[in-house]
Amino acid sequence: MEYVLLITIIVAYLSLSSKIDKLKNNIQDKKLKHDFPSLKDLIGKNIAIEVDEEAFFNSNPIGILKEYNDTWLVLESYNKKNQKELYYYRLNNIISINIIES
Repeated sequence: MEYVLLITIIVAYLSLSSKIDKLKNNIQDKKLKHDFPSLKDLIGKNIAIEVDEEAFFNSNPIGILKEYNDTWLVLESYNKKNQKELYYYRLNNIISINIIES
């Protein structure tokens, strides 16, 4: 009876430790900063952004890239009243960025 209990504890420990290692690796991977060298070249240029369907804003915004960081992208665009506005888009929601030639 004691052997069965000991074997059960060992199996449970091994199973939990592998799951904990997987979670720890996933957390460390998500904490890595992403460097977007191509975005640095696009600051001040007119671009079009394609966002995924999870995003709740307009589907293909167009404007001037003002700045970005590891989470957000700031786009300057004009609203319906022809006034400048800044829009913030989460990088995780962006599928593609295209340069618009004037």
